[in-house]
Amino acid sequence: MTNTDAWLIAIAAGRAVGISTSATPSNHMHPSLIHRPLADAPAVPAILAWRDGAVHPTVPDLLALARQVITAGGPTRG
Repeated sequence: MTNTDAWLIAIAAGRAVGISTSATPSNHMHPSLIHRPLADAPAVPAILAWRDGAVHPTVPDLLALARQVITAGGPTRG
C-alpha cells in the first residue's frame, strides 16, 4: 500500500485487514468501515521531531502540552 487511504480501500474491498491507532478513523474516513477499539492492545509510542534552528513559534507550546499529557499519565482509552 502506498498510503493510508489505499490501505483502507483494500480493507473495504476485502483484500486486507488492519490494526491502526485511534487517529485513523478521525483522519481517514471510509463509509464501508467500522473501527473498533482493541481493549488489550499495547500503547503506541509517539515521537515528536522538528528541525534544528528556527522552529515554528508554536513548537514550545506543543512540547509543553506533550509534557503535560505524559506527566498526567497519558490520554485515557475508551
